[in-house]
Amino acid sequence: MYCVVAAEPGALEVIATNLQKKFPDWRFETAASPGELFALAGTRPDVVVVSRFLPGDPVEVLRRLPVEFPASHIVLLVGVLNEQAKAYVRQAAKYGLTNVVTGKLPGDRPYTIFAALTRARQDLLEIQEGLEWEEEAPEAGCGDQESIAVACSAQATREVHREVQLNPAGEGHRDALTGCYTRRSLEGAMIKKYYGAGVHTHGPGGRFVLVAANKGGAGKTTVAISLSLVMARAGVPTCLCDFDFGGPNVAVFFDIKNRPGIEKLSGRKYVEHLAKELLVRVENNLVVLPGPMDKTLPYFEPGQLAEVVDFLSRDYLVVGDTPPEFWANKPWLEGLFQRANLVLAVMDQSKFSESETRDYAPKLIMMGVEPSRIRIVCNKFSAKLHSIKKVEAAFNAGFKVKKALPRVVSVIPENWEDFVKEGYRGAVPGLEDPHSPWVKLAEVVAKDLGLPFVSPGKEKKNDRSLFGLFRKGALKIGH
Repeated sequence: MYCVVAAEPGALEVIATNLQKKFPDWRFETAASPGELFALAGTRPDVVVVSRFLPGDPVEVLRRLPVEFPASHIVLLVGVLNEQAKAYVRQAAKYGLTNVVTGKLPGDRPYTIFAALTRARQDLLEIQEGLEWEEEAPEAGCGDQESIAVACSAQATREVHREVQLNPAGEGHRDALTGCYTRRSLEGAMIKKYYGAGVHTHGPGGRFVLVAANKGGAGKTTVAISLSLVMARAGVPTCLCDFDFGGPNVAVFFDIKNRPGIEKLSGRKYVEHLAKELLVRVENNLVVLPGPMDKTLPYFEPGQLAEVVDFLSRDYLVVGDTPPEFWANKPWLEGLFQRANLVLAVMDQSKFSESETRDYAPKLIMMGVEPSRIRIVCNKFSAKLHSIKKVEAAFNAGFKVKKALPRVVSVIPENWEDFVKEGYRGAVPGLEDPHSPWVKLAEVVAKDLGLPFVSPGKEKKNDRSLFGLFRKGALKIGH
């Protein structure tokens, strides 16, 4: 297991050391500031432990935690339960963060920090209801309780002088489904093929990403456009192709008018030269192949558009927007899914249905996509709804072979409409912010495809692992 611990200097080293004693087989990383904490978001930790006294804006940290670490088990160290701590707990609940450890460390029983690392608070309280909680043996890791309390007490005293504005309102909330999720047995699997683990590339330098959704309104086109813009602005030559013939919205987004689109390629052979003429440059490093501009549904021979993509991918990273229900009588898509290096499966978390999600993956398999090439993008994300682990488990229920299963690589917050509004006509909000969900998605895609990508304002990652602290002599247990 991999755990990230974020706390105030002084207490951080003591907490991490005691956790390492309790869980010797775990790997721990430490962070002494919000910047260091969120720089580790891409490492996908199993557990994230955050102290209320971490320097910085606690409300902003709470807001970002479920977005930056959607698949992690998040534990909050609250301290003695005074009025400020209660307000903090209420604020955390608004973001679906309910695994709170109260009291002086190791915490009030039964939900101590040691119990919190492996269980959700609500689950443990339900198990313990009506039972007597037994005292933990000293060797269980509580021997340094006094040193932990001393390390935290100074910061707790200084907290009185901090003017933290917390909103005590909004106590009503739904508990997030946190903690370690045990995958259900996957019965009735449809897939008999054995899948390889590598990402497939086609031709020297060729890279092709498809964006798909099992139903309309999931935000698929927004993802395709935003990914294309961020990649282009990172210096990667990109071509955005609109293969959604029934609703070609890419041209509308970029205000492309009075020129032909992809329909001009219908029925043609040797289309390389003509395809290049149809490309519209919308900004540096980004060109668009518009969908049908004459409001027709053009006919393409199976495999014809795949040849167009092969040609374009010689010079560009090709990003393709596809229609919803991509498997249903859309012959022009034949060959595209098989050629894609990556398929971004967009899911609307606000309309999550376990049965619909379970049927999503087999549809991609029908189109010739191996699980190793699928990445999940969770749209309209809210930590108060279904946990990311539950979404992943439901999506992967359609796979018989449990090898290289898809995972959620990006979450778009529930206020995603703001991104759409600000993104109208080519403006991507947060482009200079390395914490923007679009930038993080682009980083994942670039890494998977072996493309160069430098995130704007990227913070340098410090060596804050326990081994790094040991090397630097930073661990002072009695401090």
